[in-house]
Amino acid sequence: LFLADGGLSPWKNAELHYTLRQDINGRYARSGLQKAYLKQQAGKFSLTFGKDSEHIGPGRQALLLSQNAAPFLMLRVKTERPLDWHGKWDIVALNGWLFEERRDRDNPRIFIGRLGWAPVPLFALGLTRASEYGGEGRPDLNPWEIPYMLWGAEENSSTGKYNTDGYLSYDLSVNMPQALRPAAAKSFKVYYERACTDLAASWQKEDSGHYYFPFGIKMQLNAYLAGAVIETERH
Repeated sequence: LFLADGGLSPWKNAELHYTLRQDINGRYARSGLQKAYLKQQAGKFSLTFGKDSEHIGPGRQALLLSQNAAPFLMLRVKTERPLDWHGKWDIVALNGWLFEERRDRDNPRIFIGRLGWAPVPLFALGLTRASEYGGEGRPDLNPWEIPYMLWGAEENSSTGKYNTDGYLSYDLSVNMPQALRPAAAKSFKVYYERACTDLAASWQKEDSGHYYFPFGIKMQLNAYLAGAVIETERH
């Protein structure tokens, strides 16, 4: 497997990046474009369009979207540097087009929005909302209909226009102070994330025993992730 990166800056605060890929074994050689995107930065924000990857979540692995996934066509807005207002804020919102055959729906679209807040350097919270929508056999949504889709009011309506595959997760991270980490460690982060692949509004009839998220949203079909990352000067 060979990867070749390249890029240029066509104008101020803009970056055109590409990655070429070639797979070779004893029977064939395949070449293609792994990534290709244009990113424009304005202040602390950036706007990206093209084929790229994104990591969503606090850990090196991710429950909803990882950089290990194949790059896909996306339109993305994110903070390159945190916003300062009663702490540090990080924002990412992307709409993606998955041009592929899938077991559920072929050629769907995805929307992912994540908000991270660190009120103090030792502690951070994150909230992620995502949906897979459109694709073969499902109605397409206009951009102004996406906020209502993310609200989840018709998430489990079998015949509704907004019956998409919704995802919700929250996470928290603790950056251990120097007194509580090994002497050789320059950072020590412990994190926890909980995600669900099905949502139900508070007024929908469901079995008892579900976890209630704020605003009356029930998290069902849950997955969990916990871990720790320790960094030294060399590793």
